[in-house]
Amino acid sequence: MNKIDQLAQAWREAKYDEEQANAERLEVEAKIVELMGLREGDEGTLSNKTEFFKVTATGKLNRTLDKENLEAALSALPEFYRKRVIKWEPKLDIREFRKMGEEEPEAYKSFAPIVVTKPAKAAVKVEVL
Repeated sequence: MNKIDQLAQAWREAKYDEEQANAERLEVEAKIVELMGLREGDEGTLSNKTEFFKVTATGKLNRTLDKENLEAALSALPEFYRKRVIKWEPKLDIREFRKMGEEEPEAYKSFAPIVVTKPAKAAVKVEVL
């Protein structure tokens, strides 16, 4: 077994331990939430101080937009709310950005300086053969 094999096996074991610990933590969190009386669909924060801890449980609701019906709904809103209810955030389409670099080098050259590029964590995938 070479060094890569040893490290790959160590990675697999650590990944398994991590998944088990995560599952256990989620089970404990569910018990805390239930004990504190926070129900699914509740929104807000409940706190409980014990002799040793202050425990806070926060109920959350995720809200997204139905993109298929967005335009019709926006047209029914007064202009004042159209600009306030939805935040429009620019997002880089990396595929189109790269394509622009190949097809329109001058446009790419003028646009590229505003694209902030930072190194990301390398991904590791281990498969058993």
